[in-house]
Amino acid sequence: RQLEETGLKEKYTRYAKSLGAVGDGNGQDNALGLPYELVAVNNPYDSSYSGDITIRLLHQGQPVADSQVSIFQKQTAKSSDTSPVRLITVSNGEVKVPRGVGGQFLVSSVIVTEGDKTPWHSHWVSLTYLIQ
Repeated sequence: RQLEETGLKEKYTRYAKSLGAVGDGNGQDNALGLPYELVAVNNPYDSSYSGDITIRLLHQGQPVADSQVSIFQKQTAKSSDTSPVRLITVSNGEVKVPRGVGGQFLVSSVIVTEGDKTPWHSHWVSLTYLIQ
């Protein structure tokens, strides 16, 4: 695109969601219509479910295939080990996040589009939840 080598500016937007349990934790995450969004297909607070948590990545409401999703997990509030696990979405935009022994989870992804007044626009998305 013959961009300048220095002095470039970036535009970015952050879309963040956090899931929390109220009462018994029943309920379901839903797409909110954000331009870029992560949606928990399984409720991480459902005590009757012990499998991996399926997360769907959406851009403009459509599943995003072949995109990197990073998972950061802290097993305790005092734990400092948050080495990311990187997964790639499948054709329906989903990844399976291992539940492991539980803890605090941060699931994130980024997509870069051409900017209207800047060379690019990065869209950062995150979803957090806690499994006890």
